[in-house]
Amino acid sequence: MDLPLEGLQVKSFTSVLQGSNKEDRTALKLLKQIQGVAEATTPENTNKKMIELVIDEKENTMIVSGASGPVKVFSHARKLLLIQTAKDNQAHFKISQLKKGRYFLEAEHQFFEFVR
Repeated sequence: MDLPLEGLQVKSFTSVLQGSNKEDRTALKLLKQIQGVAEATTPENTNKKMIELVIDEKENTMIVSGASGPVKVFSHARKLLLIQTAKDNQAHFKISQLKKGRYFLEAEHQFFEFVR
């Protein structure tokens, strides 16, 4: 990712070491400005939803919250095992047929790995 640095220049790196109070002349100020530009232009920060996965081993159920549309569970070999359509931002699964092991969950075009 290219960061535009127009007008962002460090005039003196020694000002950091000398404890100068001129913020516009320090490398730390430039670093903060660059990080601000990077955080503002990162598309992942604006597009991703919070997905929560809760597994109840006693009830053999799994609840996926924060998702809309289809929610899919895949084996570690990427074989589709379960699929549910989320209602009211939640998808409920009976997972009694899933053996102990690693699985993948797809929700909102994001992939998560979980262990049962």
